[in-house]
Amino acid sequence: MHKSQKQRIIAKLKRDGTVSRNGCLSQFPAITRLGAIIQSLEDDGYEFKVNNWKKEKDCIYTWTNKPPEKEIIIYEKDGIMVAREVIKQNTLI
Repeated sequence: MHKSQKQRIIAKLKRDGTVSRNGCLSQFPAITRLGAIIQSLEDDGYEFKVNNWKKEKDCIYTWTNKPPEKEIIIYEKDGIMVAREVIKQNTLI
């Protein structure tokens, strides 16, 4: 199955804990907007420490937390089935 760019970055973060712009360009040539993927991951609850290396013209993102776990709760209200996503506590790695 084909992985999305975001899924590839998540897999790399789970494996290595870091991802860099230059490393990403060499390992995943199709991923040219790493910053946009990182922003999307932050919107999903991931947290990063960012190091900008001006001399090497690189940006390294270090994953600093475990994303919040989500649970779907389904219940009936006024005869209508309702699904609600609940975010559990955020736990450090």
